[in-house]
Amino acid sequence: MTDLVGKQLGTYRLMSLLGRGGFAEVYRGEHLYLKSQAAIKVLRIVPRDEEVKNFLTEAQKLVSLAHPHIVRVLNFEVENGVPFLVMEYASHGSLRQRYPIGTRIPYDTIMSYVRQVSDALQYAHNEKLIHRDVKPENMLLGQHDDLHCNAVRITGGNADRLEIAAIHAADASLEVWFSPFTCDLTTDELLDFLADCAERAERLRRQGAEVVFVTGAELSLFTVGFLPGDTLKDRLDLLAAPHRLRERLFADPDSHQRLPRQGRGSRP
Repeated sequence: MTDLVGKQLGTYRLMSLLGRGGFAEVYRGEHLYLKSQAAIKVLRIVPRDEEVKNFLTEAQKLVSLAHPHIVRVLNFEVENGVPFLVMEYASHGSLRQRYPIGTRIPYDTIMSYVRQVSDALQYAHNEKLIHRDVKPENMLLGQHDDLHCNAVRITGGNADRLEIAAIHAADASLEVWFSPFTCDLTTDELLDFLADCAERAERLRRQGAEVVFVTGAELSLFTVGFLPGDTLKDRLDLLAAPHRLRERLFADPDSHQRLPRQGRGSRP
């Protein structure tokens, strides 16, 4: 197949060649009317019926996947006997392009990519799909230099550091999940900390950021007063033995609520 740059397929004009594999080429395409970008995967060979069928089967499998770190399939068409896939465009290229062989990469950066890739592979495995060519050339970076992430959860016990991290995430156009971590605080400390963080999250939201304030189910586990037990270990042990937890709750139904009630009454 000759180079298709400048040609039109469907409603897309092929603007540049992104990559070439054993049987397909991938182009950056621009929608004729919306001017949006997409990756267009085109078979390089003149396809037989069986090859078109296999290509369609690939599209049908991929279009069913919905995961933040897996490239989405947007459409499948055949034009003048040429089948092609329209896929989400990863604007920052591949990991191999970003980090050529021999590049020294910070540990935290490596772990971030490993978590995203492993999460995506596990999801695909759960959907009965196996990726048989996992390599840096096939790992694509999205607009924010991550593997198709559009939101970030920021958690911790220091309100100042939470706010600074949230501001940087918002500046990168990420949705911010502002999640104060409340481990073994007294009731008054808990309420003061949550109120302070909520004010900071609301201030950031009013500046135009997408913010979700998250207290999480951990609140009742890590804070004294919601469940029986003076320490985190005591409460975890009870959760691991539901019959013991029920016994404690029925034996003294007010014991696990006493501190939160005092806390609510202590504030105007």
